[in-house]
Amino acid sequence: MTTKPTYAELAARYRKLPVDQFTITELTDALGVEVSAALLGTSRRAVYTVRNTNVLGIERHSTLIAAVRADEAKCRERLLFMLQRRERREEARAAKAARADDNQ
Repeated sequence: MTTKPTYAELAARYRKLPVDQFTITELTDALGVEVSAALLGTSRRAVYTVRNTNVLGIERHSTLIAAVRADEAKCRERLLFMLQRRERREEARAAKAARADDNQ
């Protein structure tokens, strides 16, 4: 069984990971869905679709990378915030599921 990395481990990884190695989801987390949609000239819904499929043309992918690089420190902090929020949400879901199992 593999263990999930802690927030501290994720933070250390994302602080040194080059921006051009970010996934599409990580890029859109770092920028925010609204900003990503504006940069790509598309809707928020389309950005969510791109995140789920992890498919984006090279020019559009390069646009997101350039935008993250333009304000890299802020984008990395936002990405870490989003990862921490996602981790907390998953923990809450797991705790809720465990309580439901205990009640049965």
